[in-house]
Amino acid sequence: MGKKDKESSLKKVIIDDKKGISISYDREEIKKILPHLFNELKKSSQKIRINGITDSNEIIEKSDELFNPRVENFIRRCSTQEEAHDILDFLLKREEISEKEYNTLKNRIKNEGIESFGEKKKWGYYERKYRD
Repeated sequence: MGKKDKESSLKKVIIDDKKGISISYDREEIKKILPHLFNELKKSSQKIRINGITDSNEIIEKSDELFNPRVENFIRRCSTQEEAHDILDFLLKREEISEKEYNTLKNRIKNEGIESFGEKKKWGYYERKYRD
């Protein structure tokens, strides 16, 4: 490597990845525009190893019951069929369920009971299930 090449490379910040792609930036420009990034790039000893990632869909599924409860989640809180019917009436009035879904769920409650939606969610259910 010649003297000119060495001087030129000292003025550039080169970022390489494992696939062989490299991007070259003017060192002073990076230092001026992104001073914190420049310092991080300069200190090559600061590396973070990533061993895995959490699928964001998995997180959404786990918390969906908390943040976007479905009709079944509300019905599982009910003690009587009348309470479940009140819930359905309320959701229909707010147009959160369709007329078809309303009738299907009402018939299911009548024929199979509220127990068909799962075990009743008693006081403290969410805290017991989701508390870390």
